[in-house]
Amino acid sequence: MKELIFPAEMPLWIEQITKTGTQIDIYAHLQRTQNCCPTCQTVSTAVHGRYWRHPQDLPWLGLTVRLHLEVQRFACGNKACDRKTFAAGMTELLPVRARRTARLKEHHLATAYLLGGEAGRRLLQLLGMPISGDTLIRDIRQSGEALPATVRVVGVDDWAFKKGQTYGTILVDLETQQPIDLLGTRETEAVTAWFQTHPEIEIVSRDRGKEYIKAATDGAPQAEQVADRWHLLHNLREAVVRFLQQQPACLQATAQEPVVDQNQAEVIPPAPVESSPAGTEVNPNPVPSALVTNEKPSPLTGRVPLAQRQERFDQARQLKQAGYSDRAIARQMKMSTTTVRKYVEAEQCPHYPAGRVSSSKLTPWLPYLEERWQAGCTNASQLWREIEAQGFSGCLGLVGLWASRQRKLLPAKQRYSRQQPETVQPPLLRQSRPVPWSAQRAAWLIILDDEKLDDEEQAARTRMLQADPQVVTVDRLARQFIQLVKDRSGQGLDQWLKDAAVSS
Repeated sequence: MKELIFPAEMPLWIEQITKTGTQIDIYAHLQRTQNCCPTCQTVSTAVHGRYWRHPQDLPWLGLTVRLHLEVQRFACGNKACDRKTFAAGMTELLPVRARRTARLKEHHLATAYLLGGEAGRRLLQLLGMPISGDTLIRDIRQSGEALPATVRVVGVDDWAFKKGQTYGTILVDLETQQPIDLLGTRETEAVTAWFQTHPEIEIVSRDRGKEYIKAATDGAPQAEQVADRWHLLHNLREAVVRFLQQQPACLQATAQEPVVDQNQAEVIPPAPVESSPAGTEVNPNPVPSALVTNEKPSPLTGRVPLAQRQERFDQARQLKQAGYSDRAIARQMKMSTTTVRKYVEAEQCPHYPAGRVSSSKLTPWLPYLEERWQAGCTNASQLWREIEAQGFSGCLGLVGLWASRQRKLLPAKQRYSRQQPETVQPPLLRQSRPVPWSAQRAAWLIILDDEKLDDEEQAARTRMLQADPQVVTVDRLARQFIQLVKDRSGQGLDQWLKDAAVSS
């Protein structure tokens, strides 16, 4: 029995085992006739006395185990030794002054690292190893960090104290998959100083940030700089996004074109012509706003947004060439650092598909509203009550704003009628039209595998590939590169680079 409970090197003799409620008590004593003084190493056989220790041990069948150990105390025979008496050593099982066995503390510490203080306390209570959450946190702080003596392959990346504002640097040993250090900044000088204290580094895995490129070059010139698989695929997606931003026709093709009922379209007559006060006629067939470009002159400057965007694009690139950082440019031009980085990395000013209309809560209900409007119901409150009964969660004002735009095409005398006569079928200022996908969303159609795309995404991908042959080339090259990364094969990289250079 004692070989199953205690270490074999400890001569413990079990005297009694009792059970009280949910606790098992084990009474035992050491069987040693001599011991060495821990100070002078003199062997002593003179027993000075005995005392009891009552540590907690590992549970048995969910029951708490309490040990009651009778420990001998020996007298040191060396008169020159400062120690007069000493206790028989039992560090294999119970360290000095400990109230828990070493093996129980190991279980507590492992649970603390996995779950933390309070969550670990609740679990250990159920497992028969009760302990306070504060003690678990104290165990973590006292355990220290087991840092590797040498680091051969290190990964460096930034992490956010506060996203978009304050960043630090994390360094990871990629061979053990364990963090090594956290720096409070991502400035080049701090990272360079860290690399200089680790001359044993052979490989540095980093992103394309200029701070880390310079830090790795200056601080670890002996190391080879590489990019990990995540950053490679992330950079590939960024390149696909930049390409699709210059292809508005492809983004428009991703949206499903509405099916037009030709028979219904024939029975809808145009709105009657109304004369304006100046004597000019209103166009009976207005162009839907979804077909008209959004580049309208600004009421303040008189310039179109495209010209403004081009001007800011050129200004951002000029500041970058002058040596300003992305954050400094963002502060000066009052734009986000993401936009600045997009402008700096783009070869030309990004354009967005004409007619892109932001969706709202009302977008799914537009077909029904247009049908009821053409049927003669031009009362916004009535239309709102009807779609609210069908599940619409928006407010009356949203429907009223839509109706006010449509009402401008009605004759002045009938503009505010609740129900239009059968002789007047109100025209629509804007037909419901699908919203083109953004470049960020459309890029996933190229990056993701076919089995990860649903039927709608598969159809959008097919339409996008049919819209432009250049997209077919980009799709083929992107998927080839992804396969090279997945297979961890560099043999086809040279040929891929040649194909990519030819396609550009």
